[in-house]
Amino acid sequence: VRIVKEGGLVPMVGLLRSVNLKVQESAVIGLRNLSTDPENEEAIVRESALVPLFALLRSPHEVIYEHASIVLRHLSINAQNKADMVREGGLPYFIALLRSSNEQAQEHASVLMQNLSMDATNQIKIARDGGLPPLI
Repeated sequence: VRIVKEGGLVPMVGLLRSVNLKVQESAVIGLRNLSTDPENEEAIVRESALVPLFALLRSPHEVIYEHASIVLRHLSINAQNKADMVREGGLPYFIALLRSSNEQAQEHASVLMQNLSMDATNQIKIARDGGLPPLI
């Protein structure tokens, strides 16, 4: 919580966009750690972390996309974040992750989709966007 209160979240989110893979990895691991605290969940989304996290789900580097999927899984617990994740265009990324050959990433994506589906509006969007076949 202190890192967030002291303004550390803004530069960390910015580092997600780095071209240096080690920097991306360090930033996403830092966010993963921060996202375990419910007090940080909305702050992470408020600092525009969703779109760069979605982009990391398409990284060819397993460590990076696994950690990004964990962060998003944690963030999807929060009701406001659920709506934001769908509104910001996350569903195609999550559905693609369900089809990943990486079983851990599939698991995180499955839980994330379960969390998102707690909202009736999201259920319709998940079905419409082709999210059901990879879950079955």
